Amino acid sequence: MNIKPEYQGSEAVVIVKIDGNYGTAYGPSADALLRQVKEVPEGGRVIFLREGISQDRVSGPLNQVLGDLRKGVQVELSGLFVETENGRKS
Repeated sequence: MNIKPEYQGSEAVVIVKIDGNYGTAYGPSADALLRQVKEVPEGGRVIFLREGISQDRVSGPLNQVLGDLRKGVQVELSGLFVETENGRKS
């Protein structure tokens, strides 16, 4: 599945899970991350959230996530979700 983000600027947060750890990106950093994630393989997920949504289950530095992607580490992704005013859509 190709990633086609549907968000605007700094309202976006990207959460990527790699080996059980999460990395996050806001706004332009999210764009940079998405440029490196070309497809969504089975077994994991990419989540887009609006700013201000609780991220208490999210941890891990973005730089490590980007570094792992550059090294070709398998990124666990399973879906694309966009948080909207009316709830989440896939």
